[in-house]
Amino acid sequence: MCLQCASLRSVCNSAHVLVRTMLLDVTRARSRRVARAHDRVRESLEKCGVEAIAQIWRLDFRFLPSSTYTSGKCENEPYMTDSGAPRVTVIIPTFNAAKYVVEAVNSALASRDVEVEVIAVDDGSTDDTWRLLESFDARVRRLRQDHGGPYRARNLGAREARGEWLAFLDADDDWTPDKLAKQLALADEKTSLIYTDRLNFGELGRLAERQSDGIELWDGDIFEPLLRGNFITLSSVLMRKTAFDKLGGFQTERTGVQDWDMWLRVAGEGLILEDARRMLKRRLHPRQWSKSPLMMAQGAEKVIAKAAAWVPAKRPDLRRVVQRRHGRWLRELARAQLASGEVAPQETMALLKRALRLRPLDPRVYGLMLRASRIACAGPPGAL
Repeated sequence: MCLQCASLRSVCNSAHVLVRTMLLDVTRARSRRVARAHDRVRESLEKCGVEAIAQIWRLDFRFLPSSTYTSGKCENEPYMTDSGAPRVTVIIPTFNAAKYVVEAVNSALASRDVEVEVIAVDDGSTDDTWRLLESFDARVRRLRQDHGGPYRARNLGAREARGEWLAFLDADDDWTPDKLAKQLALADEKTSLIYTDRLNFGELGRLAERQSDGIELWDGDIFEPLLRGNFITLSSVLMRKTAFDKLGGFQTERTGVQDWDMWLRVAGEGLILEDARRMLKRRLHPRQWSKSPLMMAQGAEKVIAKAAAWVPAKRPDLRRVVQRRHGRWLRELARAQLASGEVAPQETMALLKRALRLRPLDPRVYGLMLRASRIACAGPPGAL
């Protein structure tokens, strides 16, 4: 190697060590500016023909935080405020949501009096969803994944989030502009999650326009009422990121009730607040009704069975309560099995025996056992 090249290598290696140190130590907002300088130096070296040194610089991108460079997942720069990290990260999972997603993203961007970043995670859409997301400016970060379901998409968004709080918004729902600011005003250091009432619109069917007109909402220590059923709407939730990370994110097994599982785990750990104001507009349409009652009942029973496994250690005062609730959901799963005609009555009878051990005085369990016996005697499943 000539003296000039040796000298250039020495200078570049020294600069390389300095930049690498900066990449590890500075904030993520500054890391992107350092990365640009890093890239310009590498390009200059390549133009000079010093490929070996340029290769060293190229490899150093593995030291950058994953959310500050293009890795095949994130295809635009994050929106950062002058004060540093955003207060809230809004996570919007999308799958073939071209009809609604622009409205949802715009409602998140319209949030007042709070610093937000919006992360839209495309879950393998085959329509124009990605093209529409590309029309937004740098305030919206776009991530892509193979089709794996909305909860996996939410987990991906949470891993990339820089906000102190996480807000979840479905691609077909909308917020009022003051939702996040009003929720944050209620929070203190003990608060893990805040949810709101909601206004239903679209194809309501038998649902009340206002959620709280048809179902009671609770706050504080809500674990026991939450065992009866899920009354927390996912798109209304504002959750502290540290609590989300501590619990390991959403379960990704497709049960249809992964959000309920999360809220139960949060309720077992900390305080949940409810804001009675209707700051979520939830759109109802037929695509949301694709899950069968049997599938929903199976998912609900799994959620309560998981809770029954950890409650004795964390909430021993509620051990008997969760056992009774587990018996109730076993009963409801048996009812769904009998209604579907897809499960052998002998299997349903075994389920009812488990329910009876947990709820020995429940007359509805005995009634379902009689019904299952009649079906078994009549012949194939479903025949009366």
